[in-house]
Formats: sequence, C-alpha cells, structure tokens
Amino acid sequence: MVLWQPGVEPTDVAGLASTRTFPLRSSFRPSYNMSINLVERMGAADSRKLLERSFAQFQADRSVVGLVRGIERNEEALKGLQEKLGGADGEYFEYASLRERLGARERALERKGREDRRGDAVESSVHSPAATSSQFPSVVIPEWLWSSSRTTIRRTHDRSF
Repeated sequence: MVLWQPGVEPTDVAGLASTRTFPLRSSFRPSYNMSINLVERMGAADSRKLLERSFAQFQADRSVVGLVRGIERNEEALKGLQEKLGGADGEYFEYASLRERLGARERALERKGREDRRGDAVESSVHSPAATSSQFPSVVIPEWLWSSSRTTIRRTHDRSF
C-alpha cells in the first residue's frame, strides 16, 4: 500500500510493488551504557515500556510465540505416542526404566572395577621389593602416590617434580 502524494509517478510505485521483498530485521541491540542513559533520563518504568515497544522486541516476542507453539505441538505428539505405547504406566515405559537403571548399575560397577584394578596395580608396584628409590633413582613418583596414607614409599632427595 502506498499513500498518494504529488510528485510520485505511478511507474515508480509499480516498480516498488513488483520488486522482490526482503525480510525486515531490526539491528537494534541496546548496550549497557545505552540502558543506563535511558534509565537516567526516563526512569526505570518508562525505559522498560519504551524498550518493550521497540521493533526488535516485537520480533523477539513473535519468535518466542513460534517456539512455544512448536513446543506445544511436540508435547501433543509425545502424548499421542505415549498413549500408543500403553500410557505412562505401560509395560514399555516400565521396561525402558528397568533398562536405564540396569545400564546405570553396569556403568557404576565397571567404574568401580577400573578403580579397584588401578588401586591394586599401585599397591603391588609400591610394595614390591624391586621398587626402591636406591634401585631406580631416576624414577619420578607423583606426589599423590608418595604422600598417600595407603603407600609406604620412602621420601628421598631424588624426587624431581
């Protein structure tokens, strides 16, 4: 829609109407200083009202509405699928819950087994008769090993950390 005014040629208006349109996006991004100056001049309540009326805020609100609608559609689809599978208390969800708990337990046991094996390896290397600082003066032993209450490594001047 174009408002008629003197000096505007109909061919120019037709040229505007026939050109390709591009989406209009606001590049307005209030900075911290801009916000402070606005609050100083207008007060907090009026500044908020002004920013809420900006085109950028309109676009942001419109996109949020679209996102909320998408979430609602997905929730409805999820409810439909849940009903097809027998409801939230159905056998499928009970089975899925058991599989999840079983997987978590298996991961915990595997993690504990790795820690136990690592601890056994450290213990056997620390308490073996061959692992003395006089036989291996160039071996660097991490501090967490020699300062641990579980180990009995002699502290010597050969430590290089």
